[in-house]
Amino acid sequence: MQSASPADPVKSLLGDYPGHGAHDELYERGQVRAHWQQLLTEFAALGAELLTQRSDEAQNLLHENGVTFNPYEDDPGQQRSWRLDCLPWVISTAEWEALEKGLQQRSRLLAHLLDDLYGERHVIAEGLLPPELVYTHPGFLFSAADSPPMVERPLLISHGCDVVRDHEGQWLVLGDLTQSPSGVGYALENRITLSRALPGLYRDAPLKRLAGFLQAQHRCLAALAPAHREQANIVLLTPGPGSPGYFEHAWLANYMNVPLVEGDDLVVRDGQVCVRTLGGLNQVDVILRQINDPWCDPLELRPDSLLGVPGLLQAARDGEVRIVNALGAGVLEHPALAAFLPVLCERLLGEALMLPCRETLWCGDNDALQRIRQAPEEWILRDITQPGKAFRVDQMGLEAARHLRMDLNARPHLFSAQRPIKRP
Repeated sequence: MQSASPADPVKSLLGDYPGHGAHDELYERGQVRAHWQQLLTEFAALGAELLTQRSDEAQNLLHENGVTFNPYEDDPGQQRSWRLDCLPWVISTAEWEALEKGLQQRSRLLAHLLDDLYGERHVIAEGLLPPELVYTHPGFLFSAADSPPMVERPLLISHGCDVVRDHEGQWLVLGDLTQSPSGVGYALENRITLSRALPGLYRDAPLKRLAGFLQAQHRCLAALAPAHREQANIVLLTPGPGSPGYFEHAWLANYMNVPLVEGDDLVVRDGQVCVRTLGGLNQVDVILRQINDPWCDPLELRPDSLLGVPGLLQAARDGEVRIVNALGAGVLEHPALAAFLPVLCERLLGEALMLPCRETLWCGDNDALQRIRQAPEEWILRDITQPGKAFRVDQMGLEAARHLRMDLNARPHLFSAQRPIKRP
């Protein structure tokens, strides 16, 4: 891009903005995209010095409000301040509506799939999903399958999705968050902070508001309670202050006006989940959990868990409490599921999948395994028994790469492979 004359404040603001031959969020054919024009005009009018002051003010506000995030779950002392860039990412209305439709479809698809996996399992009987892909994943809880009170109600209520654009501007899904989706609290706190640091911008911009989402979520949670209850007793279950997103847990509980509880605050008595209060035990109708499946019930899942509630899974099986999302939803986070979603979407919804995933292979398929063996450096490998870890053969030492290949050959059904996202 070329420098502009001072008469054009937007181009003066951007200066010598570099071109890079790939999709650009800001520019199209050498011109600023229309939906960015208002924001950049406002920024140009403020000037560099005032923008710096407003950015510092935003960070001070976040610090004053105690907004933190701890990426090191095993070290609670590593809490760090939340960082916010005053320049928001702008998406046009038309593009957002298209993305929204794709996300809504994906949520419907995963909801149908989860209900089927813990119910009739037609997708396995019909050969649409290999049984070893499902049953060997630690997120599939056999103890939650075939329980009528659980499978007769929707199991997936809340769904988070990580999306990214590739170098051509195509939206791609990186993964799904179905156990305890997070992030909405930070997003709303970002909006509130920007509204105070840049009030004119926030007031005049045609924003999609976020508060409606949380209000709708609260109504949805309340509707899950038994019909005979006049007022649902909803609690938000957190691992505690050592959790990476504890700030968000506390923030959401306060925003929705529901108690924030830890595992020790809850107890199962006579099959019902109750919260301990100064006045005694109060029955809980709905639990919005921020704890992953294995840690929720030390009686039936992980006996070493100090975060969960003994007997919680049995109470859910008996229909005495609704858990959002249902225990067992973690199976939908299986990275290899992406390879089967286009076919599953046609079968379960009768629709073509709107939002593609990056190319994904399940290594339990012989043809897929051969492709990976021929060019292992072209793939990101994931072992489902080690969630959150990814392996690149071309970035490993010789001995580590050799052990990975041996592991892959010995138990290929526990591995998935994905193409890296091409960068500009």
